[in-house]
Amino acid sequence: MSLGTLRVAVHPLLKSLATTSKKLFSPKLLLYTNTSLTVSLSITGDILQQWYQAKTKRKDVGWDKLRTLRMAGTGLLIGPLVHFWYIFLDRWLPGRTFGTLCKKIALDQLVCSPFYVSLFILSLGVMEKKNWADIKKDFADKGSVLYVAEWVVWPPAQVFNFYFLPTRYRVLYDNSISMVFDTFWSYVWYEMGCDTDGETDTIGHLEYHDLKQTENMCNFSTADHLTQETKYSKELSSVKNNKSHETC
Repeated sequence: MSLGTLRVAVHPLLKSLATTSKKLFSPKLLLYTNTSLTVSLSITGDILQQWYQAKTKRKDVGWDKLRTLRMAGTGLLIGPLVHFWYIFLDRWLPGRTFGTLCKKIALDQLVCSPFYVSLFILSLGVMEKKNWADIKKDFADKGSVLYVAEWVVWPPAQVFNFYFLPTRYRVLYDNSISMVFDTFWSYVWYEMGCDTDGETDTIGHLEYHDLKQTENMCNFSTADHLTQETKYSKELSSVKNNKSHETC
């Protein structure tokens, strides 16, 4: 098949994709498109994390659908937030100068990221029916890890986003980066600290087992010593009685 024939064959498909894309990313449907993308990638990220956990730790567990559903719930909340945030930034700080770019990245990290992380932790805490004390602990233990990761990943990524892409494609690009990042979020929330706790429990169990074993050995040694002493006393008494009879 020649290149010209191939171009003619795929042209209708490309035209259809372009028309569909234009509709999905139109102002009328953009909110729904962006929210759907965020929910879909939140689900995908959690499924990938569960699959990776099962493969690397060799845990014989099935797919936790409720956990994935909760992650989808966070995407349903965060999708509209990111959608309106990018619209606000581009209207408040139009242009692509170096100064504007730096302002957008700074605001994104100092305003949106903390709110983003907080909404994630709070929404999952509510969906998991945690009390306020546990939610505050999640903010302290996991929130800091997630926020530091935000600073590592997003400033470089947002340079391309804010400089090259129009507003309607910002969430699409955001979610393409989040494909890996959402997997990390799922790991931090559901897996971080589990290995340590398990190791601590194992060590505690071994220490208890060793203590009981030592105690049993001591009890056995004491009982064995008493048995030997009683046996020796009986033999000594028997010898004395025999000598007494011989004297008589």
